[in-house]
Amino acid sequence: MNIVVSAMRRLVPLLGTAMIISLSSLLPVEIEAHGYLASPRSRNFYAHEMTEWSSPTADDPEPEPDPQSLNQGTLCGKTGDHDYNHPRNALGGPMRTNIQATWTRGEEVVVDVVLTANHKGHFIFSACKIREGELPTQDCFDQHRLTFVEDLLHGANRDPRHPERAYVAPNAHRVPSDLSGSFASAPTIYSYKMRLPFDLEGDIVLLQWQVHLIAIWISTRKQI
Repeated sequence: MNIVVSAMRRLVPLLGTAMIISLSSLLPVEIEAHGYLASPRSRNFYAHEMTEWSSPTADDPEPEPDPQSLNQGTLCGKTGDHDYNHPRNALGGPMRTNIQATWTRGEEVVVDVVLTANHKGHFIFSACKIREGELPTQDCFDQHRLTFVEDLLHGANRDPRHPERAYVAPNAHRVPSDLSGSFASAPTIYSYKMRLPFDLEGDIVLLQWQVHLIAIWISTRKQI
């Protein structure tokens, strides 16, 4: 099973309020993804690490300056005008597939996530077999979810009601690592042992990283 990685993120808001006086509209602030899948590398993080500024070719990815800012605009995520459903190379054409790992069905594997801000919540990892250049479907991902085995750094517990969830430990401490890239503020590394589905194998398998974060949106309302 040759693994290529995609990523997407979702925010689950907790609607906090301050001094609610009248029923007026709630204007939530926009929240960025604040993280990336570092190992195996997601398409956007691969583009960030493998950018070639001096003499780019069709084998180099389109430069990605903000791997931590991926949003859900498409199935595989967007950063600005970078659509990772159809990643581009440095010359503007389609980027060739870049295998990031070779795994065996049912194997226990390690995935590493970097968050630059802890909004709590959980991750879900799913897989889908594709052909070169093929766009997967969410239904395919949903049928092949990885299951959580162990949090290797922060001790998050397994949820028997939701075996697919890898939780963001609320007390996670920052761990220095080469995976953190070149960011000025030290991010937090999360490392999980996950089990691959037993019913999936292929020459190209796309791994999807879903981020379900708990964002606190505070709204101040006043009488008009």
